[in-house]
Amino acid sequence: MTLCLAKYSALESLAAAAQPAHRLLALPRTEPFDYDAPSSKAVADAQRSLPFLTQPATFVLPDASYRRNLRGASFLICKHAAVPGALWKLRAPADKPRQRNRNPIPAASEAVQGLPGTSSPAFCLAQLGTELPFAQLAELACSLTGLYRFAPSRTGSILDAAPIATLSEMRGFLERHSSIAGSRNARRALGHAIERLGSPAETALYLMLCLPRRVGGFGFPHPVANGTITPSSSRRVRVSQSEFHPDLLWPKARLILEYDSDEHHRLPQQAARDAKRRNDLEILGFDVIVATRAILRNVSLFDKMANQIRLRLGLRATIRTEKWLQQRAELRQLLLSPSLNSHYWR
Repeated sequence: MTLCLAKYSALESLAAAAQPAHRLLALPRTEPFDYDAPSSKAVADAQRSLPFLTQPATFVLPDASYRRNLRGASFLICKHAAVPGALWKLRAPADKPRQRNRNPIPAASEAVQGLPGTSSPAFCLAQLGTELPFAQLAELACSLTGLYRFAPSRTGSILDAAPIATLSEMRGFLERHSSIAGSRNARRALGHAIERLGSPAETALYLMLCLPRRVGGFGFPHPVANGTITPSSSRRVRVSQSEFHPDLLWPKARLILEYDSDEHHRLPQQAARDAKRRNDLEILGFDVIVATRAILRNVSLFDKMANQIRLRLGLRATIRTEKWLQQRAELRQLLLSPSLNSHYWR
């Protein structure tokens, strides 16, 4: 039989698939899985082939009759594990021959025994929709569709990774299978997520600004993350780049919000390039606001920045009630402070 990962174990496998060092691919699966009662050997093979999995690993089963009390494993029972699109396959990429006259290194199906399957991003989001707070579920939806990858073994985030899924793909699966436990919460979170965010900090910045006021956000309209700005031919000669990809862009307001992380902007050369880039964007007619880690973490500084954005977006000031201030504090706690499981997506 093939075991299939669920919940946080599935997130670890999807994260590892973005890292060359793990030599792992996560791919949509069209053929059905062959379910049977799991065995100790199958669990051991899965753990051996994916040594980064946090123990005990969680596997999904379509029926409680398959459940077994096995060391190092816990099981999620969900009848929707058998529906199309719920599960993906994991495999190692095939290597090319090292030398012309030698046989190629075997492909994953031959060289790696015991690789389990994994829950698809949408199915995984629904599984966690029954336990994560709304803000963290939206954060997870952003990370699954972002340009960065959460890393297994708590080693920090990996930047410059391809998105695992799209919002429309995940929404389509959850709408087709709306009776999955957690599906409603997951679809609600997807409605407040945007694609192509570039880091966990950018995701937190976006959510605190744009989540509805009823959950502690400022309720700003959704920006475009890492979209493309192409200068017109007349302005191209005045700037240093043929394309710009700002962190957050409100196109109609011609407003850009850039995030400068401490760890990526220490070198003077990098600072000079960033300053030149912002000057170029202002030449193209955009207002540029810069957020830093200090602004993100300081309530007063963040409020001043949010007010700047509000004015440039042409939005009216809203009354700050005691209830909203409490909700904002709770939202900041969820998005900026470590929690029991937040290391799986940030």
